[in-house]
Amino acid sequence: MNADFLDYAELYMKSGNGGNGSVAFMRFNINSKPEPTGGDGGDGGNIILRSDKNIRSLHKFRFLHHIKAGPGEHGQNNNKKGASGKDALVEVPVGTVVYDEKRNIVYDFRHDREEVLLLKGGRGGLGNARFRNSKMNRPRFALKGEITDKSRFILELKILADIGIIGFPNAGKSSLISAISNAKPRIADYPFTTIVPNIGIVIAGDEGDFIVADIPGLIEGAHKGKGLGHKFLKHVERCRALLYLLDPASHEGISLSEQYKKLKNEIFRFNESMAEKPSMCAVNKTDLIEGRKPRIGIPGTMFISAKERTGLSALVHTMKKILDENPPAVTISRKEIFVYEQGLLVEEVEKLSDGMFRIHGRLEKTIKQIDFRQEDAAYFFRRYLKKEGVDKILKKHGLKDGDTIIIGDEEFDYFSEGD
Repeated sequence: MNADFLDYAELYMKSGNGGNGSVAFMRFNINSKPEPTGGDGGDGGNIILRSDKNIRSLHKFRFLHHIKAGPGEHGQNNNKKGASGKDALVEVPVGTVVYDEKRNIVYDFRHDREEVLLLKGGRGGLGNARFRNSKMNRPRFALKGEITDKSRFILELKILADIGIIGFPNAGKSSLISAISNAKPRIADYPFTTIVPNIGIVIAGDEGDFIVADIPGLIEGAHKGKGLGHKFLKHVERCRALLYLLDPASHEGISLSEQYKKLKNEIFRFNESMAEKPSMCAVNKTDLIEGRKPRIGIPGTMFISAKERTGLSALVHTMKKILDENPPAVTISRKEIFVYEQGLLVEEVEKLSDGMFRIHGRLEKTIKQIDFRQEDAAYFFRRYLKKEGVDKILKKHGLKDGDTIIIGDEEFDYFSEGD
């Protein structure tokens, strides 16, 4: 990790609008009737998220807040369909959690190269060739492309590590991770030296490799957000096991047993379930206590010196053993479509007064695709309402010929004759 680490971003996204269908005719010779040849519009582009193990932060979203996919092209003559809009592919780090505006989880990226279709592009409109039937040979009507809406999503990065190292400031977490892994953190002797989690791969030879992360120093009240508590405690949620690292030379004069209790308490108060994670305990800086092993009442406590690199082989072996005893839960990589606009064609019928009805639901979106200035638009929309059973729904509420129906911004009178 580096100083550019960013673990939270809010993005406004918009999938591409569908292209409009076209109205076109072709005459083969002077005596033939014109044939409808208007092509369909292309579908709008999708918003797709994909995880990439080589990306380590959400830094690129610091100044990139709006993402928009390409619109579909309009249909053309000779039944030529418009090209689909270009998808917007957004790459995020493994460990990214995607939330909607209500903080519901949309997707949780836990593996490399996972993809999720976040917002589907609008469907392309239909050309007039689609509407030819026995009653109308030359329809002068085409369907506009579907209009999509903007949606806001929140991206949050939670680090994926096998073991999280927990300790108060200056307990030596950065020194330890540097000594046992390939991580190269910046180390200095003052509180909150580490302002981002450091991640390292421990090469354990025949025992297998694993990932460790040092979680920046906790202080009392971290579970309430004091200091940078919430910012870093959330990363502990993803760790399979925890190493509590204690400091015998604590400048606060806190005993080792009290340090352990306070650290456990901060974890528990932040998320009760995390206190049940498999854990181990180690006392660092034994070079400062002249080989003495103070009693702290915690079974299996190990004594190490990251500075002198003593006791580290045994610690790595214990880390690997606890991981082997607690294998990761099986995660099924799922493909999931999340479309912000959902619901039935008719979700609600509002009777405003005698002879006036307002419809709420997906139909409000569909009607935006229709250009009522076109000659046959009203006819085809009336047939559409009948085909989809909308008129039956309204008749249950007392709809009769001559009544007014309001859908979105459109208002028209209903007549059943001639269907």
